[in-house]
Amino acid sequence: MLYGIDASKKVTPLMARDALIKCFTAAHKKVIDEFISHEDMDKSGLNRLKQMNVELQIKKRFEETGGDFDAPTKKDLQNVCDSLAAYSKNFRSEKIVKKHYDEMALILSKLD
Repeated sequence: MLYGIDASKKVTPLMARDALIKCFTAAHKKVIDEFISHEDMDKSGLNRLKQMNVELQIKKRFEETGGDFDAPTKKDLQNVCDSLAAYSKNFRSEKIVKKHYDEMALILSKLD
């Protein structure tokens, strides 16, 4: 299993998009945890806030690259992955960016 996807089974664009959200969250967990914290918020609410932040970042990349977040194509997903990798290099090491980019490339290779 890779970000909730069994690569031995059929992968849909929506499954790949959701995996991308999980991948980006995993790659930036430390930064997100430092950036979004609030002592008065319960853990569940804080996790939802972090998830919304990640989804907004990814939706922004879909808009910037001309893709459709709600009905992505393989090309849309590839463009967003490229955009996120370029963005991520500002915050993460090259090794971490490459690891997550390669994992998403494997998932995207399963799309028709």
